[in-house]
Amino acid sequence: MDNTHKNHKTRDHVLENHISDKKSNKIDDVATRDNLPLEVLQLDVSNDKSVKDAINVIAEKQGRIDVVVNNAGYGSTGAVEDFSIDEIKAQFETNFLEP
Repeated sequence: MDNTHKNHKTRDHVLENHISDKKSNKIDDVATRDNLPLEVLQLDVSNDKSVKDAINVIAEKQGRIDVVVNNAGYGSTGAVEDFSIDEIKAQFETNFLEP
């Protein structure tokens, strides 16, 4: 994480997104502590409205988006037969098909 902080300090503004409030709060705390130009937005990549709303917030505040890094995804552990078809589809769509 230290290398990330060094890189962020040379950038104009960084927006981070998380679906989890718990993770967002930790990132906010680090950004505040280290005086980083970082803002956290709540975003669910599996929800088109959530994605569009986040894009609109960024466009209104910053005027443009220069770079997008999407590393959304998650894993599940256990026997495949223990998961429903809907759970498997949701994971596949998030990891492979989401924006």
